[in-house]
Amino acid sequence: DIKGHNILFHSPLGSGLVFVKIADLGLVKIQQNALMSTKMTVAGTFPYMSPEVMLQNSKDVKADAKVDVWAAGILFYQLFTQEFPFDSSTPQSIMMFMMNKKLKRPSSVKDKVAWDLISKMLNFDRNKRLSAEKALNHEFFTGKKSNEGVTAEAVRLAQIVQTAKQNGNEKITAMETDAKFIIPVSDIKPILNVDPEAENEQLKKQINTRGLKSKTN
Repeated sequence: DIKGHNILFHSPLGSGLVFVKIADLGLVKIQQNALMSTKMTVAGTFPYMSPEVMLQNSKDVKADAKVDVWAAGILFYQLFTQEFPFDSSTPQSIMMFMMNKKLKRPSSVKDKVAWDLISKMLNFDRNKRLSAEKALNHEFFTGKKSNEGVTAEAVRLAQIVQTAKQNGNEKITAMETDAKFIIPVSDIKPILNVDPEAENEQLKKQINTRGLKSKTN
């Protein structure tokens, strides 16, 4: 399920890139036919559950991929406000939010385009909620302002990835060649105070040390 604790950063050594990965995909099983709903058991983390999941009375509910769009919308809301759009301290308060169906725009979200995306991802009616494809094609990601904040290092890495794709690397997706979706390691280091390459070298030393000890024993 999509929630903050399940968003992981992976940096292949020497790449200069950071890949964002979602772990613990236990909430919705994607089927080959994306239009089909799938039976699921309510197993998501409560604050990230969509209204259609939370307000069901039965143990088994039907859900499609739009439950993940809702969860991603909650994450987006948190990124902009550092809080949930409801009082997350009790299940009852979250349920009241779902039942009232009122999403208020906080004063901290100044960008109209960003709020348009968030509000459409957090539409209480899943039939009107954005699909993942439409969310990625939203003006927030494709408009004139979408390049603001893109660093020179991200552009440089995008060019390297684009060259690799042109040279026949079929594993590279179109999104990985777009500087807007690239996170350079150099941008992450000062924020998270981590150095993946230094950590890897330290891990290698620990493994080698343990290997030597096991041989001597």
